[in-house]
Order: sequence, then C-alpha cells, then structure tokens
Amino acid sequence: MAPTAPQRTIVVVGGNAAGLAAASRAKRSDPTARVVVFEAGPTPSVSNCNFSYVLSGKLDGPSRVVAHPPGYFTARGLELELESPVVEVRATERRLRVEPRGGAAYEAAYDRLVYCAGALARRLEVPGRDEGGVHALHSYTDFTALHADLGGRDPERMIVVGGGFKALSVGAALSRRFAVSLVCVEPRPLPDLAPELLAVLEEHLAGLGVDVHAGRNPAGYLHDRSGRLVGLEADGATIPGGFALELIGVLPNTAPLGGALELDRRSGAVVVDTRQATSLDGVYAAGDCAVAHHALLPGRHHLPNGALANRAGRVAGANAAGGSRRSAPALGTRATELYGLELSRTGLGLEEARAAGYDARRVYVKALNHATFHLPRVYLHASAVFEEGSGRLLGVQLAGPSGANHRINAAAAAVAVGMSVGEAAGLDFAYHPHSSPVWDPLLVLFRAAQRRLEEGE
Repeated sequence: MAPTAPQRTIVVVGGNAAGLAAASRAKRSDPTARVVVFEAGPTPSVSNCNFSYVLSGKLDGPSRVVAHPPGYFTARGLELELESPVVEVRATERRLRVEPRGGAAYEAAYDRLVYCAGALARRLEVPGRDEGGVHALHSYTDFTALHADLGGRDPERMIVVGGGFKALSVGAALSRRFAVSLVCVEPRPLPDLAPELLAVLEEHLAGLGVDVHAGRNPAGYLHDRSGRLVGLEADGATIPGGFALELIGVLPNTAPLGGALELDRRSGAVVVDTRQATSLDGVYAAGDCAVAHHALLPGRHHLPNGALANRAGRVAGANAAGGSRRSAPALGTRATELYGLELSRTGLGLEEARAAGYDARRVYVKALNHATFHLPRVYLHASAVFEEGSGRLLGVQLAGPSGANHRINAAAAAVAVGMSVGEAAGLDFAYHPHSSPVWDPLLVLFRAAQRRLEEGE
C-alpha cells in the first residue's frame, strides 16, 4: 500500500470577503487540506455595504450586516478562529503568532499562507479627534462601536467627512434620520465624476437635506465643556454637528507582516502578481491589503472593494491549494444607491484617462430609462470616455432614479474586452417596456460617442 501524502495546512489571515473566498476555494480545490481562518473580529463574513442601511433605520441592528454565521463555514470543513488577531507573520519560518482575546498567545504553523487582513480606516489627525463623538468607519468593530455610541446620543446634525462612494452612501442614509453635513477636502464629491452627473448628484443631496462643504480642510473637532461634540472647524469656519463619521479611505493592514513581504511604495499594500502570489514562495495575498492590476492603467493600484476582494480571494485560495489561476484585471467598477438616486461607474473618468496618457474625449446624454406607454417618464444620465482615433471605450458613468446600477455591468463588460464605441453601439440589447426602451440608454450613449468620433468635434 502506497503511503498517503501528509495533510496540507492552509492558513488564511482574515475572515471577510477575500479571506473567506480564499478559504472556501482552497477547501473545494483540496478537500484533504486543513484550512484554518484567523479573524480578529467577533464575527466573520461582514457585509460593509449594509452599514448604511442600519444607520438609516432600514435594517434593525448590527447583526443584519453579517452575511453568514460561523456555522455556515464550519459546516463546510473550515476551521474558524474568531477574535484571534494574527500579530506577527514569520513567513520564512512558515509560522505566525496569534493573540486571542481573553486567551494565551500561541504560534501556528502552515504550509501555505493566504494573507487577507484587509485594511484599517484612515483617521483625521486633528485636535479633538479622540475626545468623543467621532468615529472612523470601515470594519465591523468600527461599526458596532459607533452604533452603540450613537444610540446614547441624540444629535441634531451629523457630520460625515469624505467625498467618495462610501461617504455619499452613509451621508444619504443618515439623512433619513438627521440633518447631515458632508465635508470633503476635494473641490467636489467624486472628483472625476462628469459635470452633468455631478449636477444631478448635488441636486439630489440637497433634496435629501445634505449640506455639502467641498474644498474644506478640517483643522479640529470642537467640544463644549461637558465634552459633547459641537462641530468641526475647517478653514476658519465651524461646521456644526453633534456626531461625526470619517470615511476618508483606508490603509492596508500590513503591520503583522513586519517587512517580510514586498510592499508597494505608493500605497503600502502587499505586492502580488496575477496569481495573487507575493514575493515569498507559498504566500499569497488578496483583498484590501493587496494591490490589484488595472485593465487600463499601468503599474500597481490599491483598489479596496468587496467584490474585487472576493474574486481575488478565490484565485489566491485555488493557487494555495495547488492551482494555477489568474485574476482578471480590475476596472474600479462601483455602484451605490442614495435613496432615490442610483450612481455607478466603471473604467476611467476623463481627467484620469488623460493623466494616464490617453487622448481621451467625453460625451454625455440624457436618455429615457424605459418605455413610457404606462410608466412615468424617467431619465438616465450617462457619460462615456473614449480614445480619439481608435474609439476604444475607456469608461462609463451613470446616474438616475433607477437603471444605473444594473446597466453598469454591461458597460464594464464592453470596457473590459476593449470594444470601440462603434462596436458597443451595435450590441444586441433586449427590449422590454418596463426595463428598457427600444434604444437602451447605453446604446444611445455609445451612438453619441460614435457620432462625436466620426464628426471629429
């Protein structure tokens, strides 16, 4: 009888999007492997996109942001160690140090490592930041802390610091319960958003009661004598508010690595190739702690995003179990719903494309979202960026009461395969009165871009 091969131990650091995708794929690829997941938080599988729904009151508590309970994963053969942060990775020795909360520290050995420790919320480094009523928001721990703190307060106005998709989503959600001030350093929210779509966004935010303070430089949080937050000082003026949330980006969580792996100089994220392999043999990384490769831009890019993390995690897990998969390049496709306005994008905006060296042009259309036989007239605002000469489609942005978020995936597919605007204008899209007119808004957009290209305007 031939000897059996020793059981392979695959350790995954991080129990959210990338980590659980990696662990699940590794176990399916090699059912004989021992797959252990170390998660620093109290629960795995947290859906960050649902934070805003709880804050709006649409969902009734923090438990609603958990996509799957621990038993879902242990029933599939994974070993799940919760509240067990990995504080040190000695990659050359294939060992790591774990310091479980409430227990004694110990070391664990592995044959293959998948590092998916995610990212940490950026914080404003200003006076008054730690005096109460101010929270950064990224992780489940961040969320439960701010949810508990908010429950004990009754602020008349909320301050949301940030101008990206997450800040907009949270600001719109909070506007259902509070007056909201959105403060961003950039001259406008989503700086590369097409101006026509920006106008739609600003009008919608005003309708929600969200005051936008763009181009502001926060100097410090202000508290009264009792320690209650009363506002944020920016450029010599005070923006009033009794509670503040910071959504100003994230930093890759690489401290436990201690310099063992190559990091990207610009972002600090773990450098990986398209196999999600790091600079050390047998070590893979994926998710918000690692770089990604962009379909339209050279070099490495830090693109924190849950959907992208899931896909990269699957590749990392398969390869840790002996596979040879490769991650498809990213496009930065994003979508959000702002309580009456859908907003989405894929690929590059105009300035981003020009900064990357493309001879880029842009076109905008306002087109019917669906047929109007027995439905009210609703418009979709759409912008496309394309390359002069070749007509290659480089990016699409959409905004409207409905229809933007499901259409962006079709646009992403067209950008990903390198279609020209002429080729995209000829796509065979379905017609149905409730969901699309005979000429779908995307086809109207691509035809407008084709005409602009042909006329040379």
